[in-house]
Amino acid sequence: MMHAARESGALAGRGHVTIAARGDRAYVARARAESPLKLLFPRNHGSAQWVFTATYGGGLVDGDGIVLDLEIDARASAFVSTQSATKVYRSPRGTSQSLDARVATGALLALVPDPVSCFAGARYSQRAHVALAGGASLLLVDAFTCGRAARGERWDFAHLASRTTITRDGHAVLTDATVLSPRKADFVRGWERSRPSRPP
Repeated sequence: MMHAARESGALAGRGHVTIAARGDRAYVARARAESPLKLLFPRNHGSAQWVFTATYGGGLVDGDGIVLDLEIDARASAFVSTQSATKVYRSPRGTSQSLDARVATGALLALVPDPVSCFAGARYSQRAHVALAGGASLLLVDAFTCGRAARGERWDFAHLASRTTITRDGHAVLTDATVLSPRKADFVRGWERSRPSRPP
């Protein structure tokens, strides 16, 4: 996705976060972000470091590309989420997000973003690669919605593609890919219309 963003002339909001451990608590050792990416580090009462991503303008607009690099050092714990649902606006050239995360031995990464919501006419692709060392742990959630249902937008986006790869000690343990296009969306809408309104 990083290369796709360059080729389409997308504005890349690049960011990097390193989470390290001091005693039984995690902390932000290094962090940087370029617009349109914004990083937030709220305080919490637990031992994990919280990281929330957001974008200036409240969503991804045509040409935006987010590239985030995460490093979770040994014995550190991190909770990474989003400030709200990732809103993707009408985007003829497309928008994208790319995540590369490395989780060291004894570390824990909880990657729990809010759902991606692609509005009518949106083109969106995302790629996530998580490299786990031996003894590292991962909790990952990947979800998307049909768009602004209250405005009648149900699967009216132009294109959505998502690919998640997880490796452990360099060996692939999971690859999950999803592609939704108007043709596939027509099938989903037809299925929703034909399904029973209530369980039998």
